[in-house]
Amino acid sequence: MSMIPGTFPSVPYASEETEDASMSFSAATLSDMDQPYQSKFSERENASRRVFFQRHMILQLSTLAYFLMGFQFVRYFRWACFVPFLMHLMVHFQMQVGSVVRGDNTGANFLSQTLDQQQAVANRSGIPFDRAAATTRAIATVWLCLYWKSLITAAWHVVFVVAWLRPQADVEGITKLTQNSWLFFSLLGDTWDYYSKDDPLWLRLWNLRLVGAVTLDVAISLIQLCLFQCVYLQAENSPRGLRLNEQEINILRVKPAASAPKGAVLHIRLYQALEGSWD
Repeated sequence: MSMIPGTFPSVPYASEETEDASMSFSAATLSDMDQPYQSKFSERENASRRVFFQRHMILQLSTLAYFLMGFQFVRYFRWACFVPFLMHLMVHFQMQVGSVVRGDNTGANFLSQTLDQQQAVANRSGIPFDRAAATTRAIATVWLCLYWKSLITAAWHVVFVVAWLRPQADVEGITKLTQNSWLFFSLLGDTWDYYSKDDPLWLRLWNLRLVGAVTLDVAISLIQLCLFQCVYLQAENSPRGLRLNEQEINILRVKPAASAPKGAVLHIRLYQALEGSWD
C-alpha cells in the first residue's frame, strides 16, 4: 500500500466498540488476578477486627467489674465492709486481663514463666517435674480463690447486716447509728431513707440494703468467672494450652490469626469454669 504525503491510510482504525471490549476484557482480567489478594486482605482485616473486638470486650468486662466494686463500696456500708472490697480487688488482679488487652508477655504468661523457673530448679536438682500437673494445680488455685472469695464476701455481708447492723438499728435507730459511727461514714452524704424496727424482718433487711450488696457480690463474681474462663482456659497464650482441633470461635486471640469466623466474636464456655472441668 502506497502512501501519498498528506493523505489518510486506507485501513481504518479500530472502532470504539472494539476498544471498549478490550478495556472491559483487561479490567475483568485484572479483577480476576486481584481476587486472591482481595480475599486474603479481607481475611486478615476480619481477623484483626476480631482481635480488636475481643480485647475491647475483655477490657469492658474488667472495667465493669471495677465500677461495681467501687459502687458497692460507696453505696453499701462503706468502711464497715472494706474486707470484701479488698478481696474483690485481690482476686480481680489474678484474672490478668493485661495478657489479653496488651498482647505482651505479661498476664497469664506470668504463670508460664513461673513454671519455667520451677522446672529449671527441678532439673538442676535432679527432681522430676510434671509441668502439666503443676499447671493444673496453679489454675485450680486461682479458681479456688475466686470461689472462696465469692462465698466469703456474700457471707460477710449477710452476717454483718443480720447479726450486727440490724440489732444496732433496732435499738439506736439507723439515723443515729450512721451519724455516730465512722464505719458508715460516706463522702457522698448518702444515708438510709427509711427504717422501722416494727417492719417485718425481710423488709428491714431490704431497707438495710442486704439484697443489693449480695446481688453485686454475685455480679462481680460472675464477671470475674468469665474473665477467668477467657484468660486461663480459652486464651491463645493460656498456660494450659489449647486443643489441636479447637474451633476458632472458642479461642481468645492475642494476635490476629490467619483467618477468623464471621459473626460472633467469642463463645465463652462458662460451664467449664462453673464445673471446674479443664483437666
